[in-house]
Formats: sequence, C-alpha cells, structure tokens
Amino acid sequence: AGASNGKRKRATTAAETTSAKKGKNDIEVVNDTIVDAPGKVRIIFTGIPKEESMARSIGADVVDDPALASHMIIGTELKRTPKLLVAINSGVQFIVNLNWLQDSSKKGEPIEINSLKSKYIVRDKKKEKLWGFNMEQTLSLPRGIQSTSKRVFDGYRFYYHPEGVTEEKVPPVEEMKPIVESGGGIWINSLESNTIKSSNIPIIIVTFVEAVKKASGVFATVLNDFTAGRLAELQIYSVDLILLGVLRQKLELENNVLDIKDILDLSALKSNKRKK
Repeated sequence: AGASNGKRKRATTAAETTSAKKGKNDIEVVNDTIVDAPGKVRIIFTGIPKEESMARSIGADVVDDPALASHMIIGTELKRTPKLLVAINSGVQFIVNLNWLQDSSKKGEPIEINSLKSKYIVRDKKKEKLWGFNMEQTLSLPRGIQSTSKRVFDGYRFYYHPEGVTEEKVPPVEEMKPIVESGGGIWINSLESNTIKSSNIPIIIVTFVEAVKKASGVFATVLNDFTAGRLAELQIYSVDLILLGVLRQKLELENNVLDIKDILDLSALKSNKRKK
C-alpha cells in the first residue's frame, strides 16, 4: 500500500489531552488518532532543504512532527538525524529520496510505493553496513503506538548523561528525549534517590567514557554506589544502545554495556601516575 489508511495512531505527549483538536499543520487529532482523508500523504523532510511547494502540488501535507509523517524525504546519504529516528520509532511507512517527490510532481499525484524494494526507498549500503541494519527490514517491522507489538524501549526508564563530553557530535538531551519517548521509553531527568525508588521499572543510564571519567555530584555518587554493588537495579550503556536500537528496532543490552568499574579504575590509575 502506498499511503496511510486515513486513521493512524501517533506518539503522544502529556500536553495532548483533549478529545478532539487540530494538530500541527491543521491535521485533526481525535483521541490521539490522526483523522484525515483515506490515503492522505504527510511528508516530512530531514537533512535536505524543504520542497514544500512541490509537496503541496501533489496534494500532500508537509509536517514538522516526525510522528505524523507517512513519508520521510531525505538525501541519498543516510544520517542519524533526530527526525529520522523518531519517525522510525513512530511508524513512518516510507523513507524515500527526492526523486520520488520530483517524479510524483511530474505525474501530478503521489506515486504509490507497493514494495520496500522500490527504487525510491533510500538504501545507503555503506551506512547500513556500518550500523548493522537493513532499511527494508526495519521499515517492514511493526512500529509506533499504532502497533500491537512491544515498542523498542518499552519497559525501561532512561537517564542520559552527556555532561563533560567535549566531542562535537554528542547528541544533546533535547534530541535524545523524543527519540527515547517515541520508542516507548520513560525519560527521567534525575538520579536522585527518590527518583530511582519511585518505580520498579528498571533504569538504563546512557552515557560516555569521558562523562564517567569527569563524573561529579549525584552522578559520581551513583556510579560509586553502582560499582560497589549497591544499585543493582541500574544498568549503564553507551549511546549506541539508543541510536542503533532505533535503526535495528532491537534493544541489544549486552552489546552496548559500559564497563564502569574498568573505566574508573583506569582513570584512577592514570591520575595516581600523574601525581607521582
């Protein structure tokens, strides 16, 4: 099928509590379900300039919220943009190249995509190999809140700690939060004792080697308690747990563990050598 069926569930936020309202781009949302004409195409662009007039020339809506999109248009090179990852988690049907929109514009209507093997589906073999996933397989999986299947981050609370990391490519909190939430995860902003104990849902800490080495305050206390075996309910992982988890639609805990004890021991050893 080339487009949505007219009623499509979307990821929701706490602010979306009314039973009937207009969403972004005047899309009607009733009880957290998008209601529009059957077969309506909703396009979002990421990583390339928007071609809004061309999109509207084929009768499509242009949206800013990746959870609303039926079609995502990207460049030929695959980039792990926040919009891409949220769209995948939210159940976007097609991730296509600009040629699809250009050819659709020439035809005067959206070209129907009947197979994920279509020439319009973006396949970046180099990036797919690097990140260990297959775009066709990912898009074929049931995803999003409209799916009856368990979402990729369901059943976990997530705490993200990038503080102290100087690398330019470290994703900021405001980008990671919607990625986690669109995959069913619960975002927490603190590792205070009352937050940890407020629920039996396990907590996943996502951080970086450099952040661990520079840990201070509550984060340092939590790491010390963790290494001493006092916080067995916590788990600590690298950021690839989230980024690759979305692309593969699979939470691979064992492959992304950060060995905190080794990092802290090695850091302490280097510090002691410098003091001598």
